Amino acid sequence: MLEGLFSIISIYGISILAVHLIHGHLHRIPHKPQHEHYVLISNHNQMQIEWVIRCLWLFSWLKGIHVQITLLDQNSTDDTLPIAYKFAERLDLDIRTMQSKQELNALVHTSGLSHLYHQVITIELNNQEDLKKIPLY
Repeated sequence: MLEGLFSIISIYGISILAVHLIHGHLHRIPHKPQHEHYVLISNHNQMQIEWVIRCLWLFSWLKGIHVQITLLDQNSTDDTLPIAYKFAERLDLDIRTMQSKQELNALVHTSGLSHLYHQVITIELNNQEDLKKIPLY
């Protein structure tokens, strides 16, 4: 009976030691910060903006990756921007809005945003091929 108890305790001890060794090894390897920047180009897309933002939020939450969203609104007269602001507030997302491509280009080139992010992904919400770039898991 004592042999069984000692074997159980030793297995727990070896497990704890293995977890500490793996944890120490992983923290010695320098990690690049995982950031992705999505540029959403919208033009009267109030019907799509909600599920796109929810997909990006879920992707960021599941993968543990910080997602920056820039919404380039091209003179929409619908509720695209209020919906985006509402989800930014509710889901605690970092969403910037721009009104023109020149403003977006100036932001990217002057502040060096392209170097901060692992990937910059441009999605035009009116283009069906671009919608395939949205991570769904």
